[in-house]
Amino acid sequence: MPAILAQMRNEIRSLTRLVENLTPARPNDWMSVDDLHHYLPGHPAPRTIYSWARSNTIPHYNRERNLYFNRQEIDRWLAQQGGKR
Repeated sequence: MPAILAQMRNEIRSLTRLVENLTPARPNDWMSVDDLHHYLPGHPAPRTIYSWARSNTIPHYNRERNLYFNRQEIDRWLAQQGGKR
């Protein structure tokens, strides 16, 4: 029985990841540099965030000379970096 539960848990996690990738972004899912500064652990300086964006270290979008960050993409990026929110 425990093996079945573990398999079901893994399947649910896989399905959750798929659904997260299909869910359209909501307006509050977007963050500015200042929002991201407050959101990230350690609250890196805005100049650090700009540097990460320039070097494509962090997922970001440019629109009319402004940087925007998608909260779900940042959460995935943090998980890959070993960071926690």
